[in-house]
Amino acid sequence: MFKRKKHTSNDYKNTSLIYFIISAFILFGITVVSFFEGFDKSVISPIVVMVTAFIVGILFRRKGRKEAILSKNDSNS
Repeated sequence: MFKRKKHTSNDYKNTSLIYFIISAFILFGITVVSFFEGFDKSVISPIVVMVTAFIVGILFRRKGRKEAILSKNDSNS
């Protein structure tokens, strides 16, 4: 019914880079806000988003490596 786009290893690596950049900006923002305002309960939700983005970035990076290995094995066969 729907055609799914076949993602390459480069697509996965680029997506993981975006997630790492998002988590870095959130970490920087949390650091600045905590420095000026002090650590408060309102910082908990951005920390959860930052950790989630970092984990998703790691998962996409692994999937990109796995795709690269699979495509390399397919081309050698």
